[in-house]
Amino acid sequence: MTYSAAEKDLKEALKKIRFLVIKIGTNIIRKHIENKNNSFFEELAKICAKLIKEQIHPIIVSSGAVGLGKDLMKESGMKSNTNFKNISISEKQAFASLGQSLLIDIYRDAFGKNGIPAAQILVSKEDFQNKKHYQNLKRTLDTLIQWNSIPVINENDAVATDELKVGDNDTLSELITGMYPDTLLIMLTSIDGFYMNNQKVSMLSEIASEELKNALGPKDGGIGGMRTKLKSAAKIMLSGQIMNICSGDNADIVEKIISGEEIGTWFFNSASRNSLSAKKRWILHNRHLTGSIYIDEGAKDALIKSSASLLIVGVQHFEGDFEKGDIVNIYCNEKRVAKGIASMSGKELLLKKEKPSKGAEIIHRDNLIIMN
Repeated sequence: MTYSAAEKDLKEALKKIRFLVIKIGTNIIRKHIENKNNSFFEELAKICAKLIKEQIHPIIVSSGAVGLGKDLMKESGMKSNTNFKNISISEKQAFASLGQSLLIDIYRDAFGKNGIPAAQILVSKEDFQNKKHYQNLKRTLDTLIQWNSIPVINENDAVATDELKVGDNDTLSELITGMYPDTLLIMLTSIDGFYMNNQKVSMLSEIASEELKNALGPKDGGIGGMRTKLKSAAKIMLSGQIMNICSGDNADIVEKIISGEEIGTWFFNSASRNSLSAKKRWILHNRHLTGSIYIDEGAKDALIKSSASLLIVGVQHFEGDFEKGDIVNIYCNEKRVAKGIASMSGKELLLKKEKPSKGAEIIHRDNLIIMN
């Protein structure tokens, strides 16, 4: 597909967008703050106010708390033995607690000038892994959206440990995008798109190994990086949604992207425009899984070609101590082919494997998503 043909399909798809997730990276936040550029945030607020009137609901995922905390400590003149490049978990948590209030104040001031309340939401891994926590978070976001408020979401770095962390805000923005249908995710970064062989890529409809090889990791000791962004983009496209990576130098780029201009790098697959159900989006984006089931070729074909449920007859073995209702990976020949919600625990599966019950259903097709 040429870009001109894809552009036409993209613009048609963008007309159906109802939600907009804007992820703003740490380097972008600090750049505008250091340059005393409040106009960036005020312009972003004006754009969001306009979008709300057009029935497009913005949600912001903002990094920056740790970086702002570091800056505050440096500027305070307080004596510290901290190595600001190689910080411990406790130091990162302390920096986050210093910087988070500064971060939300920036948004509240800018959006308040446009009559829009900005609401701070701090999350951890459990809010996405646990279905009840997930539903509670979704209800809170829904209420804020109904009130025409702007949710400003960040990971709760002040208390998060490795066991509690989502991972990074690229991943977090992907998870938030997965909460809503007909959503566009814009990642505002310090570069103007994804590059291969020193050439910016205008659009990708799939993420292959070649793209991942060209994707760099995080800079300056941070987390995330282009590789993480591409992995998020693959899931965004699989769920029938749209993503763009672009420069965050100017806030007005948001409007240009929504109109479908050839800016940054678009991630859009016109063949995957059937948005998944809310349950299947949760399954797709949930990455904190407790088990894996290995199946044979016959079961794989039944899942992919016939949209069948996974039956015990096709299971070769499994790993992990998963419970009924947990999300598990499904592999065939060491390659992941699907994810789904288990209808039984690993212990029950083991018992049923020992006692022939070939028709027993492990994962219902409505609770399963094909990954390849």
